[in-house]
Amino acid sequence: MKNTPIRISCLHAHHSNIALIDAALVPFDVELVHFVDPGLVHRLGHDPSFDTQQAERKIADQLDWITRCGADLLLITCTNYIAAMKDQQYSIPLIKIDEPFFAEMCAVPKPIRLVFTNPATMDGTVSRLMSYAASSGKAPQITVEVVPDSFVLVMQGKLDAYNQTVSSYLIELQQRVGDEEQIWAAQLSMVAAAQFAQQKTGLEIGDPQNPLVRYIARLMSERNC
Repeated sequence: MKNTPIRISCLHAHHSNIALIDAALVPFDVELVHFVDPGLVHRLGHDPSFDTQQAERKIADQLDWITRCGADLLLITCTNYIAAMKDQQYSIPLIKIDEPFFAEMCAVPKPIRLVFTNPATMDGTVSRLMSYAASSGKAPQITVEVVPDSFVLVMQGKLDAYNQTVSSYLIELQQRVGDEEQIWAAQLSMVAAAQFAQQKTGLEIGDPQNPLVRYIARLMSERNC
């Protein structure tokens, strides 16, 4: 008898991530339900009165609501959300998009050049990466860069200009570092640009999407055993 599709609720900070996740998970027997809330990220970056405890309560309430909407899994694609979350148990399994990403990055023997477009996500993501690495007995060599004046294009809905800006930066960076380091695009919004740059340079550029796909594939395989 055919299994019922897995229902995955996805929480995003920007609507552009919906199409990326839809495309990535096409091969799997899943039903996706998307929730988008840019407000938390905006307040974290622009409202000094919105403190860490308020952010934690907002996220906890939001995740509690989403987990009660009939999903089997919850996927969080926003690294700002993930960095601001308190560790707590939910009624369904939780997938933080950066954890499969961290696992694969920590397995790379070369130094890592980790590239962001949103400076607001950088500190929280790097802190989580180093904590994850330490708990796994790893010590990756990480250098961080930010593509200047790029993330504002996403927030303005100028995705073509964003992808062009980011891919050009990644191509130039790849030419600078050669194969001495491996470049990783840190944010889901950078996936299209990273894939284009990889095609142009012929050298692998990591991104959060592919590790997520491989992680979901393992989950589906275990479910079908």
